[in-house]
Formats: sequence, structure tokens, C-alpha cells
Amino acid sequence: MNARDRLEGLDAVILAACMRAAGSAITIADARLPGMPLVYVNPAFERLTGYPAAETLGRSCSFLQGTDRRQPELAAIRQALAQGESVDVTLRNYRSDGELFWNRLVLSPVLGRDGLPVHYVGVQTDVTARVQAERRTAGVLDRIEDAFFALDREHRLRLVNRRLEALLERPAAQLVGAGVWETFPDGVGTRLQARALRAAREMTPSIFSEYWPTGARWIEARMFPAREGVSVYLRDVTEDHLRERRLAHLARHDPLTGLPNRDAAIELLGEACSAARRGTRRLAVASIDLDRFGAINEARGHRAGDAVLKEVAARLVGSRPQGASVARMGADEFVAVLDTDDADEALAACDGMLAALSAPIVLADGCLRIGASVGIALHPQGGASPDALLANASVALLVARQEGAGRARLFDAALGRAQRRRQQLLDALRSGAFDDAFRIVYQPKFSAVGRQLCGFEALARWQSASLGAVSPDEFIPLAEECGAIVPLGRWLLDRVCAQLRAWLDRGLAAEPVAVNVSVGQVANGDFLAAVEDALRRWRLPPELLQVEITESLLMQDLHSGSALAHALTGRGIEVHLDDFGTGYSSLAYLWELPVSALKLDRRFTLGLGAQPQARAIVDSVVALARALGKKVIAEGVETEDQARILLELGCDVLQGYLLARPMTAAAAALLLPGAAPSGFPPRGAA
Repeated sequence: MNARDRLEGLDAVILAACMRAAGSAITIADARLPGMPLVYVNPAFERLTGYPAAETLGRSCSFLQGTDRRQPELAAIRQALAQGESVDVTLRNYRSDGELFWNRLVLSPVLGRDGLPVHYVGVQTDVTARVQAERRTAGVLDRIEDAFFALDREHRLRLVNRRLEALLERPAAQLVGAGVWETFPDGVGTRLQARALRAAREMTPSIFSEYWPTGARWIEARMFPAREGVSVYLRDVTEDHLRERRLAHLARHDPLTGLPNRDAAIELLGEACSAARRGTRRLAVASIDLDRFGAINEARGHRAGDAVLKEVAARLVGSRPQGASVARMGADEFVAVLDTDDADEALAACDGMLAALSAPIVLADGCLRIGASVGIALHPQGGASPDALLANASVALLVARQEGAGRARLFDAALGRAQRRRQQLLDALRSGAFDDAFRIVYQPKFSAVGRQLCGFEALARWQSASLGAVSPDEFIPLAEECGAIVPLGRWLLDRVCAQLRAWLDRGLAAEPVAVNVSVGQVANGDFLAAVEDALRRWRLPPELLQVEITESLLMQDLHSGSALAHALTGRGIEVHLDDFGTGYSSLAYLWELPVSALKLDRRFTLGLGAQPQARAIVDSVVALARALGKKVIAEGVETEDQARILLELGCDVLQGYLLARPMTAAAAALLLPGAAPSGFPPRGAA
């Protein structure tokens, strides 16, 4: 025996000793014989199975399954044997006393010189405790509402639950042991593996969403790293994701028309302004407001109004120029963001949209036409920010509406100056500092016969330190608009009553003073209370105060106006119907109104002597007043010829520059009996 033979013999002795001492069961089967009988088992096998070597040698190892031959793992063994490969499976085996145990079998071929298996070495381990623990774990995992799997350190699936099987439509047998990268479709597995690597490396939980193209689903994944691997919980959040997308869409879009809403429009404008500053785009903003839309809601109901708004939105989108966007800002207000900074192009684009809106709109109960007005601001001359562009477009829109429906108006420097002045006036009115801004003048009224003083009209005058003289025709509509007309009216009423009290306290024979009431004061509903409070505060008899209500105001709300007139006269306060002849009074109501005088509008007075129709109208008004038992006051008397004609026609009271201009309270006091000689009054220290 040579040295090599002795060495090989020694190796065999050592190997046999190792196999006998091994803790794992080891078997050797002859691959060349039918049924692959066992030719060797070690003592650990005998202890594991309870079968002595004498009863196992020469038998196929399949006797350990008994009659339990429908295990899918057996097919994996047959396939591996047929291909001469290794296999690692866990089987249900039975000991000699019939007790079930779970046996992990790792079967490996021993190849001969021809490369074919001559023997198979099997290493078997009792994994019953592990399988039972996994089964208990699986029971717990199956109660989890999420799909679950656990990855080992090699990122292979170690544990799965039934929800994961259902999600992937694959049984656990195909999933356990598979790599995560190959388990999930559409590249999702690769991305999950990358996330798992990061979570394990940083030992930090991770929550994220993945889109699965297969089935168009969104899956939320939550990963929790541990020493043995990473646990992953998956949940189908497609409905949540779609709901969030719907909510996000609703947050930025008008639910009625589907157009972007105000927030989205301002964001779009911000991006457009940034691009315009960089020179990468042109920009204009068109503010679009529907004409008479409120009347549609009132006459046909809000359902018809909604139908109109949807049709308007569709027409604006259909007629917008290329590159333009349309948004609904609220109510009947829309805005178009145009890709131009040329005035002619912007006007042409808006004319096109106006033309589209002018066509009849077909509703369930008939057709209607609705127009619109448009204000345009160009970037940068009309504003360099979203707020500035929208504000200036609104200024141009206001002018367009004033010029007539269906017009487009471009913002320019003159409009800008007017807007700044308008805003300054509004700010001053809202401040409520009326004592600092306003003063009251008094225009006397005289009897037509004898021209004796018979009263005054109190008028508010505004001389602004920064803006100069502000006409009542300018500030009264603004006060109505911003709500300052009510406190301004209260202030004027209080100051007039205070002045009357001052005259009385000086021993002067004060004459009645007339104050004007506005639409806002009547609508507010507390004018009567303000009158009573002022009279009580300054201890005045009610006959010293007169109230002038315009004919047009009275007829806007005949019920409220009539109720106010009745309440005032019931308290001893005279009510005069101002600007008579300019409105649309119904004679059927006029005789019932408790007014003591009709005040002719100045346009009729100015026409006397030049227009025969003016004399005919004044004659008719005087005759009507006589029939109703009311006085006639003519304002705007500027010539002696006008005064003569008014006297001839039977007018009772004259007021105008011919007789006296509006004057300060001090100058007015000189006209009162006891303060100055009676006679023809001065022509006004205004």
C-alpha cells in the first residue's frame, strides 16, 4: 500500500467518524440502483426517526412519508433527481412510532467520473418546532388586514400571509424563498429591494407608495427593519389615492364649470409673471364679468343660472386664443390669462370671446342672451404681479361696464390715476374721520312771494388736503359702495342738529334744515332711530328738521320708503320728495305718500325760458301738487327770468345761486331773524 492509498484510507476513517458524530441525520442512497436504496445512515438518523439502521438499509427513503404521498415537495425532489441537481425541501415525515415530525431534507448528488450521480447524500434536520412556530406566526399574520412578507438578509421572502398570496395571486409555496426583486411585477420588486436595503442600512422605518401598472393600483408599503431582515406591510390605497386626487382637483377647480378656480388662477398668474419677467413669455390678463346675471337667477332660478355659467365657461374655453387659459374667479366673474402683451391683440382676443358670449343660450324653458364686459391689463405696464394685474384689470372692467355692456377696456395710466384716487377716497371714507375731512354748508331756501327765508338744505362738502375738492357726485356713490354712507349720514344728521341747537341757544329764530337720505341709509333700516336719537340728544323740536327722499329711491322700494315717510311725518318731521319728475312715480301711490312738498329737479328749472316743454312740465307738477295739497320747491334757480316764471306758475319755494349759494353756518346765522336786518339776502359766502 502506497502513501496515497494510506492517506485516502485515513480520510475515509475520519469521514466516517465525523458522520457518526454528526448531530444532523445523514443518509447515503445509491443513485445507480432502482428506487435509490439507502446504503448508509448515521446514528443521528436512527435517533431522529426511531428506525435502526438494520431496518432502513436497502430501502428507499420514501418510507418515511408513509401514506402521506401528496406533498408538493415530493414533486420538487423527483424533478431534482431527474436533473441530477441538489434540492432543499421540508417534508412531513413519520417516526417509527407513527409520530409526525417536520423534516428539512437537503439532498445533494455525488458525481462519478462520467459526470452522472452515483450517490445522493441527504442531510436531515428536525424543524418541527420552527414549522409550528411559523404556523402560529402565519395564523397571526393571516389576521393582519395588510398583505405581509418578511425578508431575510438576502432579501428573499421568509414569511408571507394569505393577503399577500391574494394580492400577487400566487401560493405561499411559490413565494417563500423567492427573491423580492423577482416576486413583484413591473420593476416594483427592484424598487422594493432598494428601499429595503436603505431601511436595513439605516435601521429606520420607511413608508412610501408605489404605483403598480398591473391592475393600475397604488400600494402603500411600510418597512420595519430588524437584525434578521425587513418586515413589509402592503396595503392597496388606490381608492384613497383617487380620492385624494379628486379632492386635490376640487381644491383647484370650480365644481360647477370644471375651470380652474381663484387659487389656481393666482398660482398660474404667478408662474406667468415669473416667466414674463424672464422674457420667456408674454402676458395679459382679462377680467370678464357677465352683464345682468343676477336678473337670471332672480327670474329663472339658480338652476338656470348654473346652466348659463356652464355654457359661458364652455364658450370662453372654445373661443379663447391659442395659449390662453380661462378660470372662474367666483359668481359670474371669469379671468383669461392671454399669451400676448400687445394691446390690439388682447382687445381682438377679448372681442372674440365677447362675440361667442353674445349668441343666444338655449335653456330648458327657452332662450336668453347674456353679454359681458371685459377689463384688460397688460404686463408689465398694467401690473407686474398677479394682484396688481387683477386689480388693474378690474379697474378697466369697471370703466367698461360704465361705458355700456358688451365692451372691452384696456387699463392705462389715466385709469391707474383714477383708481388710485378712488382707493384713497375709499380709504378715507372707511376711516370714519368725518370731522377732519368734511364740512357742512347750508343753502338757503326762500319763499317765491316776497323772497323771505324759510329754511336751509344741509350739504356735505369734502375738501381733501391731498386730493383737493371732492364732488358729492363722486364721494356719495363711493360711500354707498363701501358702506360708509350710514355713519356719514349719522354724522351729518348729528352736526346739523348740533348747529340748530347752537342757533337756538344764541336766541336766534332758527329755520328748518333739510337733510338728504340715501339708498344705503334706508336699506340699513336705522335711519329713523338715528333721527330720533339726534333730536333727543340736541333737544330739538321735530319741526326744525326736514328729510328729503329722492323720487327714484322711493320707488326702488316703495314699501320701505313709504313706511319711513309715514314714520317721520308721524313724529312731526316734514318729508320732501326730491328730484321730482326724474323718476317713475306712480300717481296712484303719490297721493297716499305723506310728503309735504315736491322738489322740482334742477333740469326743469334750467330749461325755463329756453324750452317750452320745461314750462309745461313745471306747470303740470305745480297743478298736481295743488291738487294733492303739497308745496312745490324749485332748485337750481339761477336767473331772474327763471324766478319770474316759477312765481307765475305758482311755485312756493325757490332755491338756487340767484338767491344764495351754499354757505357756512356762521354766514347762514346772519340770515336768521334777530341776527341781521331782514331784506334781500347776500348771494352766498360759500
